[in-house]
Amino acid sequence: MTVVADLHMHSTYSDGVLKPEELCRQAALKGLTHISITDHDNVEFYIKDRFTSLTQQFAIGIIPGVELSCLHKDRPMHLLGYGFSLQDKSLATVLGQQQQHRLERVRLILDKLNSLGVPLTLEELEDADGATTYGRPHVARAMMRGGYVGSVDEAFARYLGRGKPAYVPAAQLKLIDAIELVRNAGGVAALAHPGLYYGDVEQAAELLDLGLQAIEVSHPAHSRTVTRQWRQFCQQHGLVMAGGSDFHGDDKPPRSIGQHGLNGVELESLKALFNG
Repeated sequence: MTVVADLHMHSTYSDGVLKPEELCRQAALKGLTHISITDHDNVEFYIKDRFTSLTQQFAIGIIPGVELSCLHKDRPMHLLGYGFSLQDKSLATVLGQQQQHRLERVRLILDKLNSLGVPLTLEELEDADGATTYGRPHVARAMMRGGYVGSVDEAFARYLGRGKPAYVPAAQLKLIDAIELVRNAGGVAALAHPGLYYGDVEQAAELLDLGLQAIEVSHPAHSRTVTRQWRQFCQQHGLVMAGGSDFHGDDKPPRSIGQHGLNGVELESLKALFNG
């Protein structure tokens, strides 16, 4: 399959290490026709950056996107939204609330780290990362820079992971509410990396009545067998396909833009549902 669109990547506006311009440059060099920068719980790139000028500069289509932190039956899940209106007031309000929750969470994490002898401050995160939405990866990178851990993985294993001494649970949207939010903004709601949530694809049938429109079939966490199973699930249940590399820039094992994504036919099927 020839990948023409990588619709899952992160920039410095959330937990990626590359600026949007560099993401566009790498995608253009790979010969992609479309990308979507899907930062966590924010669309600041599309509001503040040179969105349209980057499209022209690199001759690449940029589809508005976001990755929302959700909860379904006490299980954390991520929802990808595509092609929504950037002027939608309800979406802007909820994303603003989510950013505030993220900031409050990071402050609580830093308080816990301080009590554990790791004297990091929010200013250290801001100065180094330049992000508008903070999460545990920013804290982990700051811990590395300060010499408190040798790697991001070590930071999570010792301090930041679930059940570890500096862990703070995230505020998450109900999945059904996030789907409605994206659809009401004229976008397409796609479940991100479903293989991380369901060992048996048919278990995901519980989501069909929630208004889900798409499944991220192509993703680095999916083997070829798993990818094929999710393709069949989409075909069986009338869902369109999404796909992308989930590129952050410091992924382990390494990921590359365009490694996963959609072919031309799949891209057009997804775009046909946009109403933003």
